Amino acid sequence: MTAALLALALCAPASAQYPAPPADKPAASTGTAPSPPPVVDLSSGAAPAPAPEPAPKVKEGPSIPSNPLRAKIHKEAADWEPVSVTAGGSAAATKTGFSWKLKKKGKTHVGKTSKAKAMARVYPAGDDQSLVVSVFPKEFEAQRTHIELRYLLVEGFLEKVEVSAVTAEEGGGPLDDARMLRAAGIGFQEESPAGGSLKVAAIDAKPGKAALNVGALKLAEFSESDLNPRSLGLTSADYSVRGVGGPEARAGEAAARPKARSRKAAAVKTGAASAEDLQAWSEAKLALGRLQGALSQYYADTGGKYPTSLDGLVPKYIDAVLELNLPQHKRTRRVTIINDPKGDSPAPWVQDTGGWLYFTGDGAKLDGTLLIDCTHPDAKGKPLDGL
Repeated sequence: MTAALLALALCAPASAQYPAPPADKPAASTGTAPSPPPVVDLSSGAAPAPAPEPAPKVKEGPSIPSNPLRAKIHKEAADWEPVSVTAGGSAAATKTGFSWKLKKKGKTHVGKTSKAKAMARVYPAGDDQSLVVSVFPKEFEAQRTHIELRYLLVEGFLEKVEVSAVTAEEGGGPLDDARMLRAAGIGFQEESPAGGSLKVAAIDAKPGKAALNVGALKLAEFSESDLNPRSLGLTSADYSVRGVGGPEARAGEAAARPKARSRKAAAVKTGAASAEDLQAWSEAKLALGRLQGALSQYYADTGGKYPTSLDGLVPKYIDAVLELNLPQHKRTRRVTIINDPKGDSPAPWVQDTGGWLYFTGDGAKLDGTLLIDCTHPDAKGKPLDGL
């Protein structure tokens, strides 16, 4: 009897065991029994629940370099005027954006905001580099105004920063910076802020798609006037730019290499511009932009009037009339003042003095016009007077 019962137990179906896996799907060798298949009630006529869809793949953006600051920022830059500069901020979290006409409200500032685009280009500045980051607010497309941050990089150090609001005449491209406008022969005005701060989270002037530039300009003090509803007032501009353009940059890099000495000698022999000339032209054009910005600010503050001379800008807008030191001219601060009530072109007054040429006269078409009184061509063959 006992043997019979044992035989029945051995022959009975093993209901406590799970079915073996299919031949093409071997059981996992984890040491634990696999889970039983889900039970489907076919008597109810309900279809089996669909299998869960796989989670979508998240496309990751370009990685942030471990050392995003490819240029050293001096501690003294925190005391630079009119815009102080410090290293800081988040290279990953900063997004491009623009706000203006900011007013203090409690512990923060509020104002108008706009979406914006940003671009970065690098240009040679003698043996050094000028990295230009431009922020183009969508709300200012019609008036063709954008913000430029110009970084002068010397042997791996940030030596100078200039901030400017650039307003171009018709004809320029939607993302043209001041140098591109100048090269295309398109006029523009510049205004420099009276104050502000700039935090740089990433800086890289190397041309290419991988370069990352990130920063935040805060509370830049541009002029604000009821006569100009589009004036900026207190302005902030954040930027995050991946990639640096500028075909001229490669020429600047080549000039900085040791082998450039022989190339420079060849350039002098053929009459090409030297690095010193390129630097002098660059500094002259930057000085012109600063003075034009000061004139624009004076104009806004006085309700639509220009000073009768550049001395009228001192000391509120500039410390002194800026110096010019052009090739083939002596170093000078000379200003030639022209009052031409009926004139519509400065060309007849250009005398190639190497100084400044300033037009004044209430109601005159040329009132407030400033240019460099030099007919010698720059590296692109265009006269420095811009005419």
